[in-house]
Amino acid sequence: MKNLLIVFVLFFTLMSCEEKFEKGKYDVQFTVRNTTDEVVNLNVDEISGKIKWEKSLSPGEVYDIKFNIKKDIDISEGGFIFKATFPDGESVEKNSGYFTNYQIGKKNPQHYFITNEGIKDSEER
Repeated sequence: MKNLLIVFVLFFTLMSCEEKFEKGKYDVQFTVRNTTDEVVNLNVDEISGKIKWEKSLSPGEVYDIKFNIKKDIDISEGGFIFKATFPDGESVEKNSGYFTNYQIGKKNPQHYFITNEGIKDSEER
């Protein structure tokens, strides 16, 4: 009986360690700031359609999107499309790049800025 108890304790310890490892390894954060003087509607879509975020952003407002690729999307490869629509119906888009093996290739967190000319990441700004 004592051996069985030890096996259960080891099993649960290993499972909790794996979950903590996955959490850090596959966590992603996008920060999107509206730098225009207009309210824009932001849509962020994972290209397979598995998950999407929508939010209306006032001028200067920041939207933080935090998720775990492995747990929330559970697709090993894909990408994200950012689309900001202005009140006059015009829109700008940005492809965030690609993720593979449940990991994003770019620096994390990623910062995006909505401008009248497009959506720029922190490296383009």
